[in-house]
Amino acid sequence: MATSRMQSKSKQGTALLMKERATTLEEVALDSLKVCIITGANCGIGFETALRMTALDYDVILACRDAHRGNAAVARIRQQIPEGEVTFMQLDLASVKSIHSFVENFHKTGKKLNVLINNAAVVCNIRDQSATFTEDGFEMTFGTNHLGHFLLTMLLLDDLKKSGPDSRVVVVSSDLHNPSRRSLTNQKAAHIDFENLQLLAPGTFDSMLAYKNSKLANVLFSYELDRQLHGSGVTCNSVSPGFIPETRLNRNNKFIRCLLICCFRGFCRCLPITRSTTKGAEGLVFVASDRSLHGVGGKYFRDFAECNSSPESMDRDVADKLWKTSLDLVQIDIPERELDNSN
Repeated sequence: MATSRMQSKSKQGTALLMKERATTLEEVALDSLKVCIITGANCGIGFETALRMTALDYDVILACRDAHRGNAAVARIRQQIPEGEVTFMQLDLASVKSIHSFVENFHKTGKKLNVLINNAAVVCNIRDQSATFTEDGFEMTFGTNHLGHFLLTMLLLDDLKKSGPDSRVVVVSSDLHNPSRRSLTNQKAAHIDFENLQLLAPGTFDSMLAYKNSKLANVLFSYELDRQLHGSGVTCNSVSPGFIPETRLNRNNKFIRCLLICCFRGFCRCLPITRSTTKGAEGLVFVASDRSLHGVGGKYFRDFAECNSSPESMDRDVADKLWKTSLDLVQIDIPERELDNSN
């Protein structure tokens, strides 16, 4: 009888040890996961990118403005990848306060950060050629697409550095930043005019031009950031996912969105410039995770290959001036010594 009790206690002790070991192994596994933040990940290529990064065993954080859509996106990913690590955190790139709050909340999780994908973007209503503004007074397109991501990245730089030597920033741009690739709806070419950076001079605002300029700013920022981070173990590249008709980018342009999706969907798919959300996301995932790009930075990618961006985007003087102007606008002070990691 005593022997039976001893055997029972022994079995219980073994089971407890096995459970503790399993818990420890699970904690180690979770701690070893690379962490990836993706802005605008509740729909379109952002969602498809989040889905694929989760499948690659990244701990993925969907940084989105709308809590309902963000949580719904998390649920959709978990349906397809039940064992995946994926969460939602609220972020409004049109709000400096929200960006600071997001970073503070991220730091409270205690997680490291290996990959930051700056994907979110807006296009204002092209039928209403009047500027709208963020809560901080920036023109909405420039403030969200460039300044919002600029501030977010600056506030997360230390996290990325600590997770090196292969931390990555991926900036989603567009070939529309290049004057040689003009849109069908507007022939004005992207250009950074520091005297009218946000197109607020009387009679100059144009919503599509504002979008193109913000995408040019994205490329300039990605190049300058990579130069600033040389030797830090963090790289930055920009990516053009191609023209994707099925996206919420045109959510503020109901007429254009309806035209693209309902009338020209089939036709657009036949054009060489168009991509599906899946194809666009695969290009982002490649730049964010492929081992062949270890240590590769300061490049512009399209269709899984490095290619040339516009001449203006490669102007180092323009990039340097935009960097300093952006720092002033978002009111953060990052001493150059903190960014200069060259030996």
